[in-house]
Amino acid sequence: MNKIILFVFLINLFLTQNLFSQSANSLFDKGNTAFDLNNYSLAEEYLNQAIEKKQDFEKAIFVRGKSRMELGKFNDALDDFTKVLAINPHEPEYFYFKGRSEWRLNRIKVAISDLENALVYNPNHFEAFQTLGDLYFELKMYPKAKSYFDKAVALNPAYVPKSFKSLQKKQNQDDYKEAMEEFNREIEENPKNAEAYFNRGLHKEMIFDNNGAYADFSKCIEADSSLKIAYFYRAVIDINTKNFKNAYNDISIYLKKYPTDADAIRNLEVVKAELRKK
Repeated sequence: MNKIILFVFLINLFLTQNLFSQSANSLFDKGNTAFDLNNYSLAEEYLNQAIEKKQDFEKAIFVRGKSRMELGKFNDALDDFTKVLAINPHEPEYFYFKGRSEWRLNRIKVAISDLENALVYNPNHFEAFQTLGDLYFELKMYPKAKSYFDKAVALNPAYVPKSFKSLQKKQNQDDYKEAMEEFNREIEENPKNAEAYFNRGLHKEMIFDNNGAYADFSKCIEADSSLKIAYFYRAVIDINTKNFKNAYNDISIYLKKYPTDADAIRNLEVVKAELRKK
């Protein structure tokens, strides 16, 4: 008799849990549909109910975070993305959306770290490259922005970001022309001025003159090989033009001085992967 009672209890427990789970799943489906239809307030409402029934409902928490982002609730969205990362710390999408939330809250360093983590777990994450390009463009770090835009375009050649177009227009701005004139004067006065070559190379890269930039980075290294940053930027051009052996040598030299640089480490892994293909 006791065994029968125990069996009936377990069956009821199983059915109750199954109905409970189905109810949460049904609410999630409704919330997800509302999100797809751009009804973010309704999506948040349904997803709140789903999460009330199943507190560790990973998919529901994630979609609720995206809904909250669309509603401008960036702190709440950040809480959701932090929660799903605690459940699954290796999902690139969670890092990507957390990084976007951090950026909107003006936590730039954390945003960059999150977006780079997205690339660690998915080296072909187009949106992460795109967002990092936009972020660095906003910081007026144009060569850095361009390097990420280049990677985004390599993954999706049809992609032409607005910031990318703005970079191209800068070649006609007075500040760019004045800077180039200043670098040219410095080089004329001292043909071994490594910093002038490097700065001119950065400006040439900014207007997509990769050949001119490569030549200036090379002259910088000839004038002063201790400026290892020139090796890094020359390697970036080599990667974009598929000169992987040269890129490998330059990145290796750069990493000897800056062994923890995340960009250089990631670029080296890309180069190694390409060299293994040959």
